[in-house]
Amino acid sequence: MEIPNFEPGLSFEAFTIRIRDLLAKRYPEGKAELLPEEPGGIKVTFPDDRSGIAYVDNIFRNYELSEGESCEEEVERFLGLLSEPAAPAGREALVATVRHRDLMSFFTEQHGDDPSKGLLSRPLVGDLIVVLAFDYPDRIQMLMEEDLEELGATRDALFEEAAQNVLSPLEIERHGDGPVYMLTAGGCYEASLLLDVKLWQHLGKAAAGELLACVPSRDIVLYADSAEEDARDLMETYAADMFESGSHTISTDIYRFTGSRWVET
Repeated sequence: MEIPNFEPGLSFEAFTIRIRDLLAKRYPEGKAELLPEEPGGIKVTFPDDRSGIAYVDNIFRNYELSEGESCEEEVERFLGLLSEPAAPAGREALVATVRHRDLMSFFTEQHGDDPSKGLLSRPLVGDLIVVLAFDYPDRIQMLMEEDLEELGATRDALFEEAAQNVLSPLEIERHGDGPVYMLTAGGCYEASLLLDVKLWQHLGKAAAGELLACVPSRDIVLYADSAEEDARDLMETYAADMFESGSHTISTDIYRFTGSRWVET
């Protein structure tokens, strides 16, 4: 199938829809659809019940840089990703990702009440859930409940291992002069920092009150000391702005750290 030219100036949403339409043409026997709670995410389901999910962020970034003129090869590669079953991954590739629970409703709509087709997940706090995935070089593959038996460990052990895998290599940077600070760690797994109890215990030592945190998007964590004047109001404003303008948005809800876990405020 010939890849048509991508005219300059497409928005992220329009570009994602264009890729979705190309996938539908490439794999007419399957079903290509946008992930409503995952901007830039596209899922293709094949007749044999095999499915794949990929995100257009990287090729959209290159599309913008090249003004649409040199992304044909990357688009072709992206179209092929979803048709190729990923090679089996070891548990060292297992990661814990933080998502909004609305993502679960998408899979429920697709597979009904079949529990084996649900995401391999557990609640975190409020509307946030932890979803297990394999981090491949060219994609992140979310795991389903039906994958649990093949992973060869208990649910608790897998979630603990996945959290360690995702947190260990992160290089965390703090931005801002207060009272609200932003944490970044590479652009993919910042939201997973909520799982790092030791990090928040360390940050809490410098706080006069309790720590408040929010994850407006996958790549941003905001936090503040509840004792700081106007900290919560500022965090609400920043989170709303980032949620409105960001990609891979998660939630504007603010959570409180008790010293060992997150709770709703």
